[in-house]
Amino acid sequence: MDATHPYRQWPRRFMAIAALLLAAVQAPPLAAATYLPGKIVRADLLTTNLNAAANFYSQVFGWQLRRNDAEGYIDAFVRGEPVATLATYTGAGVPQDGSIWLPSISVTDVDAAVRAATGNGGKVIEPAQNVPGIGRAAVIEDPNGAVVMLLRNENGDPADGPARNNEWLWPELWTERPDATVQFYDKVVGYKAVTRRGQQGQDYRILGRDGVARATILRTPLADVDSNWLLYMKVRNVHATARKVVKNGGRILIPPMKGDLNADIAIVADPTGGVFAIQAGGE
Repeated sequence: MDATHPYRQWPRRFMAIAALLLAAVQAPPLAAATYLPGKIVRADLLTTNLNAAANFYSQVFGWQLRRNDAEGYIDAFVRGEPVATLATYTGAGVPQDGSIWLPSISVTDVDAAVRAATGNGGKVIEPAQNVPGIGRAAVIEDPNGAVVMLLRNENGDPADGPARNNEWLWPELWTERPDATVQFYDKVVGYKAVTRRGQQGQDYRILGRDGVARATILRTPLADVDSNWLLYMKVRNVHATARKVVKNGGRILIPPMKGDLNADIAIVADPTGGVFAIQAGGE
């Protein structure tokens, strides 16, 4: 891999829902399901080495694991709450160059969102289908190549609240075409965007729906990086966490640095190639 451009080989095409058909975090049914369209409500690691990934996240972030090795998935929890599902790639199209974190966006109507995606230049990777224990889901690729799941959770969406350490903090979409990307997700998800200038001089498009900020779009800051959703995890100390990442077989792709609002951030990869960011402060 080119050390100058550490994301060059991020995988882009994969079989996703097949890997998750049995990988359902069994959340207790809600008395009255509530939905938060536009929120990232799941994070699934699709991996070529399930045990290596599970051991990494358990050691580095203290995730508790509930294994179902026979069916190829592991549910992960923090303080008893679901944080992720780790699933083995299945079916055709298994990549040879690593694993990928797949975010899921809550939508009101999955089928309508898929039609909006294809009508505005997107592609269907996995068609809409009912996934037992999860809900109705589809996987799409936006016109720039970023892949995301569209989901109507059968038990409703998790409530908003501040992230705690070792939980997901924020999603960010890197793309070469931020304005066109805003228009696409407006059509598909109903996001509205506000542009803000960051402290480092870059423009962010903040995506929101129903008055709540849900994600940001950033022009890709590195050359030869495919458009991708990047998930940020909250940690207590970025430098200490980065050392644990390396100690447990992961890699530092962008070393710890200061971001906006005086946050410490770094971009790392687990031993199987799953890329994500870690952040302390700046909320």
